[in-house]
Amino acid sequence: MAVALWFAWAIPAFFDRPDLPVDELFGKQVGLTQYRLEHALEGGALTEEENAYDAAGEKWRTWLESETPRIVVEYRVNGSHQCYSFTFPDGLNKTATVENAELDHCSF
Repeated sequence: MAVALWFAWAIPAFFDRPDLPVDELFGKQVGLTQYRLEHALEGGALTEEENAYDAAGEKWRTWLESETPRIVVEYRVNGSHQCYSFTFPDGLNKTATVENAELDHCSF
């Protein structure tokens, strides 16, 4: 009986949650992309296939052959868009770190 009452209260409350703010949604997407890039680098390289997966279908562009490799991704949420740069200051290797930064404008 108690379980049934809990479900009767919990299920409608789940659907009544307020929408997350757009900046929080961008932050979650950026964090997921950064995690995927770091995981992909554990193999010691970053392939175009991994880039496409890491960018999660968003618009993206890579500069992997430059001195400081980077990827720029444009995210779209609820009609808004924002670009972030993911750089690899230590190069593309197994121990590389990934840093992200919000960009003022997209360079596509």
